[in-house]
Amino acid sequence: MMKGVRITVAVLCLSGLADAWALAGRSRPSGSPALLEQHYEREANPKKRVEIAMDLMDMRLKLLGSAFQDGQGQQQQAAQDYLKAVGLLEKAVSEASHTGTSKKAEVHLRRHTREMETLRISVSFNEREALDEVLSRIMNLREEILYSIMNPQRKSAKR
Repeated sequence: MMKGVRITVAVLCLSGLADAWALAGRSRPSGSPALLEQHYEREANPKKRVEIAMDLMDMRLKLLGSAFQDGQGQQQQAAQDYLKAVGLLEKAVSEASHTGTSKKAEVHLRRHTREMETLRISVSFNEREALDEVLSRIMNLREEILYSIMNPQRKSAKR
C-alpha cells in the first residue's frame, strides 16, 4: 500500500516540475498581438525575433480565421494585420541569416500555407480575393527562404 502512495506522490511531483519547467520556457508575452509586436521591436537577438514573429503569425492566423468565420466585416483589417506579421518574419529571417532560423521559418510558412488554403476553401468565392493575396505573399516568402537555403550567399574571398 505504501509503495503505491510513493509512486503516486513521485508522479505528482514530476508532473508539477514538468509544468513549472514548461512555464519557465515561456519568456515571451503571450497576451495579445500588440504585446508581441512591442516585444519584437524591443528584442535585439535576431533568432529570438524570428521566434516572436512566428508566434505573432500564429496569433494573427487565428484572428484571421475567426474574422472570416464570424463575417463581421473585419476580414480586410485581419488580412492586413496578418500581412504585417509576415513582413516582420521576413525582416527577422533576413537579419538572422546564418543562424539556422531559415529552415524553421520555411517549415512554419509551409504549415501556414496549408492552413490558409484550408481557410480559403471554407469561405465564399467573394471572400477569397483577400485570402488569395495573403496566400500569394506567404508562398513567395517561402520560396525566397527556400532559395536562400539552397543557394546561400558566398562570402567574398579574402586576398
